[in-house]
Amino acid sequence: MRYSFFCRFQHLLLVIIFCSCHHQEQKDDSLFGKDVTQYSTDFIPLQVGLQTINITGIPVDIAVPYGGSKGDMLVLPGWNFSRERWCSDSDLCKKALAKGYRLVMPEMGLSVYATHYYPQTRADWLNAPTGVWVTDTLIRYLQNKYGIFLPAKRNLLIGLSTGGRGVVMTALRTDNLFKAGASLSGDFDQCQTPYDNVMGGFYGTYQDNKQLWETTDNPMHDAASLKVPMYLGHGINDPVVPSQQTITFHKRLQECNPKLTLILHLSETGVHDFNYWNSEVEPALNFFEKF
Repeated sequence: MRYSFFCRFQHLLLVIIFCSCHHQEQKDDSLFGKDVTQYSTDFIPLQVGLQTINITGIPVDIAVPYGGSKGDMLVLPGWNFSRERWCSDSDLCKKALAKGYRLVMPEMGLSVYATHYYPQTRADWLNAPTGVWVTDTLIRYLQNKYGIFLPAKRNLLIGLSTGGRGVVMTALRTDNLFKAGASLSGDFDQCQTPYDNVMGGFYGTYQDNKQLWETTDNPMHDAASLKVPMYLGHGINDPVVPSQQTITFHKRLQECNPKLTLILHLSETGVHDFNYWNSEVEPALNFFEKF
């Protein structure tokens, strides 16, 4: 695609402004730590059932179970998947609500859960929420307004495809905030798939941006820092995200983080669809019951 000089200048200006604001923001680690004394108990109540709120222009569904919540679960969709598909195309929402979990489902659009936008990021992808939006905007807003995802509480993560990548990256960015996570069909090392147009759309081509691909927003590179127990599932016959992504990530975690609780489940018949992801709902929920 050819851009006029004005469009290129406008794109660069947007990136500079965003990066500058992100750089100046000071991270409040207490929001992801264990100190809950700063929070009031006067949170806004949520009704039982499904409701949609808006956070910085992004819709977020919250599903509240009957009889009170025994934990909060962040549910991340795949790349360009509607936030509604976990509920409409699988049994996750029905089964998780029945177990007493409160679900948070943000509309992530074209997100790859990047730290921020880059000069290489496609101009038409600059409205996709970043991974830092999840941690520093979504989670903090929910903590302060609704008492959701408070530190030291029973917080969980689940995601599929690029949302599976988002599970790990969110866990890396929030220290011990989450008790456990489940990542299905995730991609953890973009360098294994240098032809990936989705990653190329955010980080530029692998050939021209090797260092960016290898280190920035690369879960494999940061595996030693992961503190959250993980259920890692993948279909062996996945034609979209090679199962080797999960296999090598699991091996890397075992090598550099041997005390971390991990389950690797490879499905001989699984591909990249909701038939497979639905088959992993029950095992993932059973994994969560241990924490």
